[in-house]
Amino acid sequence: MNSMPFSPISGMILTIAVSYVFIFLIGALLLWWLWNITMPQIFGVKKITPFEALRLLIISLILLGGGPLFLFNVWH
Repeated sequence: MNSMPFSPISGMILTIAVSYVFIFLIGALLLWWLWNITMPQIFGVKKITPFEALRLLIISLILLGGGPLFLFNVWH
């Protein structure tokens, strides 16, 4: 009998999913930081919150065609 609760495939899928979420959140934090050090000084716009940066990242992925594999298809 197999006593493992998850198969190696499901563990790999879970690892990939968690990695995608982690990379996406790092991208949102990077956008937030870059926006807040650049845009208010150049254009006089207000600073944004981390949640607004996350929404901007999602909107940009939708508008610019970022699909589920956008992390691996950046240059194509």
